[in-house]
Amino acid sequence: MYDREFENLLKETSYVVKVIEESMVEAVARREAEQGRRVLVVINNVSKVVELGKRLGAVVIHSALTREDRERAEGKLGGARIVVGTSAIEAGVNVSFDVLITSADAAESVVQRVGRVCRYGGRCEGKLYLFGKDANAYLSVKEWRLPYREGSYRHLLRDKLEQDDGLYWLLKQITQVIHLSPQEIKQAYLRYGMSFVRSGLVEVCVDPSLRPEKCFTTSIERLSNLPIVVAVAEKCKLDPPRYEDPQDYVRWVIDAVGICGEVPKLLMEEGSYEPGYGPR
Repeated sequence: MYDREFENLLKETSYVVKVIEESMVEAVARREAEQGRRVLVVINNVSKVVELGKRLGAVVIHSALTREDRERAEGKLGGARIVVGTSAIEAGVNVSFDVLITSADAAESVVQRVGRVCRYGGRCEGKLYLFGKDANAYLSVKEWRLPYREGSYRHLLRDKLEQDDGLYWLLKQITQVIHLSPQEIKQAYLRYGMSFVRSGLVEVCVDPSLRPEKCFTTSIERLSNLPIVVAVAEKCKLDPPRYEDPQDYVRWVIDAVGICGEVPKLLMEEGSYEPGYGPR
């Protein structure tokens, strides 16, 4: 369905795309900011985001920030000259930038990030700098905001669309079943890694109070990078789970729920979280 009003907003909006080396990211960000442009840098690696954010004196946003730190960071976005983040900034942040410097990740992610540049249309020329092994694929994209037009990014989404079709089929089969026994649900839970969508999620806290604002949600796969010291529920404490393999954690959760009556939260080692930046 065409959105004529949106098309009119974009009549004078254009984008210039360049491919750079990752080693150039910091220098390009500094140069563009010094020329008065607002810069968004997106790298899908929390450690790199934190290091670069510190060097640039930028606002930092990623998924391993506690909720209170995330809220503080989002409160600074309107006046920030440079913002450095992971894909966590792709959705839910209604701020416009002049320049995007990004790793060439999956097409749907890159397109979401481009939507943060010249976000409101009008007379605006956005600059897009991409780096990584797939960066050159984006040089052919001429239309970034209207996917139904010639020269859009739509052809780059093929693999993603096929993956989503597979997920849709799985969920459709599950919802058509009138009754599932607890044992069947448990086996499916184990088979699909504690998630029927993409990745199982877990709550990690940086303070013994376990208050939600002192916690963040992360994927099971990222647990191996976090110094977890204990698992805590309202009525019990448990040794931290093994997570060499995501399935180890899934089995641990099932056992933990049987012991505690709920899914425990994981508590990080004291001093292992740097306010405003995330896990050390």
